[in-house]
Amino acid sequence: RPRKIYHYGQNYIIDADTPDYRHITAINSETGLVRWDLELDKNPFGRGKPVDIVWSDSLIIIPLDEELKAYNLYSGQMKWSYDYTDDIDGIEYLNQSGVGSGAISFLSDDNEFVVLDIKTLQIAYKENVNFDDAVHVQYLDSTYILGYNNGGYISLFEKNVTDVKNVWTRDVGTIESLILSQKNIHVFSPDNYYTVNFKNGEVSEEVPLIWKPNNIFIDNKYLVCFTG
Repeated sequence: RPRKIYHYGQNYIIDADTPDYRHITAINSETGLVRWDLELDKNPFGRGKPVDIVWSDSLIIIPLDEELKAYNLYSGQMKWSYDYTDDIDGIEYLNQSGVGSGAISFLSDDNEFVVLDIKTLQIAYKENVNFDDAVHVQYLDSTYILGYNNGGYISLFEKNVTDVKNVWTRDVGTIESLILSQKNIHVFSPDNYYTVNFKNGEVSEEVPLIWKPNNIFIDNKYLVCFTG
C-alpha cells in the first residue's frame, strides 16, 4: 500500500510497502506511464520516522537503513550510495526543506544537526541540538530546526558556524496539533487556537474554538476548520 506520494519534477514518486518489500515507483505526471520501479528491503523501524525521499537537481535521494542512495529521477539509474554508519547512528528527521545547493541537512538519531555535501559525500557539519525535552521535529532547513511536544514545549534553534544555538523557547500548554505556514506556527490546544511567530517566538492572543476540528487547512490568507 502507498505510504507517501511525492511530486518531483515531471514525476510522481510513490513509496509503497508490500508484505515483504518496499517499492519505489516513478510515474510520468503527464502521461501516467511508469518510468521505473525499485524493489528494496523493508525496514519497519525506520519506516515509522519522519524521514522522506528528497529531490536534488536530477536526483532523488532515498534514505535506507545505514545508507542513502541517489537515483536519477527520470531513468531510475543509481548514481551513488553513501554509507553513513561511520559518521552517525541513524537519521531521525529528513524533509525536502533540508535540501539546499549541493547539500542536504537533517537530524541524526543522536539529535545532531547534520549537513551532508552530496557532491563529495562527506559530512560538512555535525553539531548537537540541545532540546530540553523530547520533541517532534516540525521543521528543519539549512539553518533552522523547530521542535515541539504535546506538553506545550516549543523551541527554535539556529545553526551557526561552531554550534547550534537556541533562538527561543516557549511553554504554551497542551498542544493537540501544530502547523507551520508562512513563518507562523499555528497551534491548536483542546479549546483554543493561537499563533507563534517563527522568528521571535512571540505568542498571539488565544482564540477560543467553537468546536473541535477534525481537519485544518491553512494558506497565506485563510484558516479553515473541518468536522465530520
